[in-house]
Amino acid sequence: QEERAPMCGVPFHSAENYIARLVSKGFKVAICEQVEDPKVAKGIVKREVTRIVTPGTNLDIQSLEESRNNYLMCVAYLNNKIGLSTIDISTGDYYVTELENDRQLFDEINKFMPSEIICNDGFMVSGFDLDDLRNRLNITIYHLEPWYFDDAMCVKALKEHFKVNSLDGLGLNDYNCGMIGAGALLQYLYETQKNSLAHLSHISCYT
Repeated sequence: QEERAPMCGVPFHSAENYIARLVSKGFKVAICEQVEDPKVAKGIVKREVTRIVTPGTNLDIQSLEESRNNYLMCVAYLNNKIGLSTIDISTGDYYVTELENDRQLFDEINKFMPSEIICNDGFMVSGFDLDDLRNRLNITIYHLEPWYFDDAMCVKALKEHFKVNSLDGLGLNDYNCGMIGAGALLQYLYETQKNSLAHLSHISCYT
């Protein structure tokens, strides 16, 4: 069960500091903005969530070390293989691979040192030492609902984002599990960032 912070309003000039402090503790922070003119609003001014800041999607440069990428990683345990996708949304670096075992996964986590891992139920019950990731490596872990990892949904998300009719041109033909990790990650980004993500224009597959 995710721990939830209370809803609150803060002065605009102080918002970044509050957001950075909450995100560093593993919270998700929903940013709400007014979407109608207060002068013509009847009653409370309408507000909508315009972005959700998470540890792996924090774009506040002041809260990040300049020399360090801020990676978000998606882990999908599927059919005795592990689909892995990793992204830095500030640079657009977007990677996909497939792994055979936990040892390889541990090596990838240590290589990228993501601030946030999103995953399917399979990873949560895999026996992987999640407490070590949380407590020693200070990685926030969120497990996502199964629909994020649905094959058809992942294919649709990737095709629509990269504006292709098939996944052939993306090099994902031999990465069935990796494709699911990449698709789940992309859907999570659309849900939290609520923008076009147009700068994510290339995906790199590696072994």
